[in-house]
Amino acid sequence: MYEEQIARGIAVLNERRPSWRELIDMEQLDVISVMTCPVGQAYEITSNLTEAGRAWDAALVDLGAPRYDTIRGFYADSPTRAWAIDHGFETDGGYTAYEELTDEWRRALTSA
Repeated sequence: MYEEQIARGIAVLNERRPSWRELIDMEQLDVISVMTCPVGQAYEITSNLTEAGRAWDAALVDLGAPRYDTIRGFYADSPTRAWAIDHGFETDGGYTAYEELTDEWRRALTSA
C-alpha cells in the first residue's frame, strides 16, 4: 500500500543522510512519533515533544520538503505534510494507517 512512498523516502534519506540506516532502531521504529519514525531516528530527534516537532519539521525541510506555512502549520492541506505523505513519513489515515505504514517501513528496511 505504501511501497512507492517508502521507496521515495528511502531514496531521499539515502541522498541527504547517507548513514541514516545505522541510526535506525528497528524495535523502536514507529511512524506515529516524530522521535521514533525514520526521520526522527535519522536526525536523532530526542528532545521534548514541542522541540521534537520543530526538529522534525526542520528535518523534513532539510530532506527537501517545502517549508510549511506558519499560518496553516503542518496539518490540513499543508505542502509540507503532502510531501511527507508522498515520501512515506506521514499518513493521512487514522491510527491503523500508522501501524500499516510502520509495518511497511520495517519490511522495506529488513528486505533491503
